[in-house]
Amino acid sequence: MTTEYYELLVQALTMWGVAAIFLERSLYHIFDTKLWVKVHDYVEEKTSVDLKPLIGFLSSWYLCNLFQFDLYAKAFGKPGSWVTILFTGLAIAGGATGFFKALARLRQIKDAAALKKINGNG
Repeated sequence: MTTEYYELLVQALTMWGVAAIFLERSLYHIFDTKLWVKVHDYVEEKTSVDLKPLIGFLSSWYLCNLFQFDLYAKAFGKPGSWVTILFTGLAIAGGATGFFKALARLRQIKDAAALKKINGNG
């Protein structure tokens, strides 16, 4: 793995975290209103569907398309497509919690790889 690869990966992870936090905080102001609570309760009562994840994803995917924001293309230095933008929208819609869980998982993988190397299995 080259230095350029790690630079692209760090840029993509940073962009993911910032975008996730911005979107989450933006939607919070909508989801915290009394009007939203009434709409949410009504829809949930009639359909048992929670609209928040759907609205979060659609908002995220729309913004990714609008700005041609593609984490996968950025991370791997390759051209993207509507599919990679779709997955970028899903990743960002996961919010800050999803981002931090992914970072924790990456850390576990790194630690496991280092331990394997120390023990002579890698």
